[in-house]
Amino acid sequence: MCQYRPNGFHAGKDVVTVDVNEQNAGAVGFYERLGFKGTGRADVDDQGRPYPILHLRWQRPTAP
Repeated sequence: MCQYRPNGFHAGKDVVTVDVNEQNAGAVGFYERLGFKGTGRADVDDQGRPYPILHLRWQRPTAP
């Protein structure tokens, strides 16, 4: 479980990745609102169960 801290989840990090159950629309929406983007998908979870997993990534914006 991720503890949400406004403007703090990425403190000191340039990249943050999370895996989210695709069927958990609330969690997917939460991370998308924070700026995470999909990078891939797995048909099963890390224990081989048939729960599709979305791989999401947030990257610190680069200065212009």
